[in-house]
Amino acid sequence: MFDKTWTNAYPVPMNDSTPLHPVRVVVQRTGLSPDVLRAWERRYGAVEPVRTAGGQRLYTGADVERLALLHEATRSGRQIGQLVALDDASLRDLIAADRRESVPAAVSSVDAERHIGEAYAAVEAMDPARLELELRQAVLALGAAAALSGVLAPLLERIGLAWQQGRLSVGHEHAASAVVRRFLDWIAAASIPGAAAPAIGLATLEGERHEFGAMLAMAAALANGWSALYFGPEMPVRDLAAAAAARDLTAVGLSVVYVEDPGRVVEAIGGLRDALPADVALVVGGSGAAPIRGRLADPRVRVVEDLGSFVAAIAPLAEGRPR
Repeated sequence: MFDKTWTNAYPVPMNDSTPLHPVRVVVQRTGLSPDVLRAWERRYGAVEPVRTAGGQRLYTGADVERLALLHEATRSGRQIGQLVALDDASLRDLIAADRRESVPAAVSSVDAERHIGEAYAAVEAMDPARLELELRQAVLALGAAAALSGVLAPLLERIGLAWQQGRLSVGHEHAASAVVRRFLDWIAAASIPGAAAPAIGLATLEGERHEFGAMLAMAAALANGWSALYFGPEMPVRDLAAAAAARDLTAVGLSVVYVEDPGRVVEAIGGLRDALPADVALVVGGSGAAPIRGRLADPRVRVVEDLGSFVAAIAPLAEGRPR
């Protein structure tokens, strides 16, 4: 049984029947990485875990619930340092308000579909000038963030699916890729990160030639205050890990679209995770990530479903690693 002499005083009675959870359970239930969890405790006092005589950190159900609330509240762009002073009820109210306020700002599905349709028609016609004009008009009409998540991301998914089904050729994809790269460079030029901004590297692994997702993640990271380095497609694991260490990256993002051999992809991701410095987070996304989620059992690898989930996943990372 655990030593009854806990190192931290706790506001709730502690006894043998109090359920306690180790770090790995907290990570799984909250979505926080061990590094961010530790930083939130040490730097901000988010929770005060109890410890066994051997020094293992253990958390109550109330701790887990509070950490989940804090994580959710940071998804709206709020800083953890501003949130820890709030009690759980206030955090719930804040989260509810953020969700309500986000509804009017959502992209009109009608407007988004119109821009997507026009842009895709330009891709089919191999008309790069028309495609670039349509994407820029989407930014002017909807704003950069909304155009990225509501227009460009669905457009890229449509292009990728059409390529896999043989409805678009390699030429179509390459022509669209050139336009998307210029478009994202145009957006990135307006996003100048501060000197202390956390840095993220974006790439695809060897065998993955579809780079749109990584390029889109780069622009989204820049738009959210990160310094983003784009390493391009088919980056060898060893080189990507070396770059992460050399550039002192906070995180690495991988885009996975086409998974012909799931075992090989999972092995490559695991190899990258092992090769990366322990304090560098690894985030994996893209249309090919969901099918291999169940095989990526490593809690050190975050798997995200879409661009919004990617932004939410990297938001707290800046707090977890001082620059």
